Amino acid sequence: MTATHLPHLPDGHVALLATLGPEGPWVIPLSGVRRVDGCRLLLALKVGGGSARRLRRDGRAALSLNGPGFSACVRGRARAVADPLPGAEHMAAFELEAHHVWDARGPATEVEAGVRARWTTAGDEARHNAVLAALDRLADGR
Repeated sequence: MTATHLPHLPDGHVALLATLGPEGPWVIPLSGVRRVDGCRLLLALKVGGGSARRLRRDGRAALSLNGPGFSACVRGRARAVADPLPGAEHMAAFELEAHHVWDARGPATEVEAGVRARWTTAGDEARHNAVLAALDRLADGR
């Protein structure tokens, strides 16, 4: 089934991001994700990380989004929009424009929960919240 818009993502949601490199596809869990609108997402990746390098070289990407009541597969193209991300300079922000979004649930399937992250230290949680706040400012054009 084809969907026309990206689902709203709950806080703490973890997406699975697939990128392409010379070694083939690579998949990582990603907690720094913000929905901009029905066809765009912002992704926060480590400035020097492998996924950021792969997206700079080849912007094709796929994302799996799963949570209560939704399961969406997304294919599109990502480009760096803030490198580094102001307010979280160890991260770079990429905008993923979804070219294809489809509902991965079958007629007899309901998703009850997705992958969720929880930080084990106050410092790590504060850093993650700073990344999400920086993505929110970028999405809002501030």
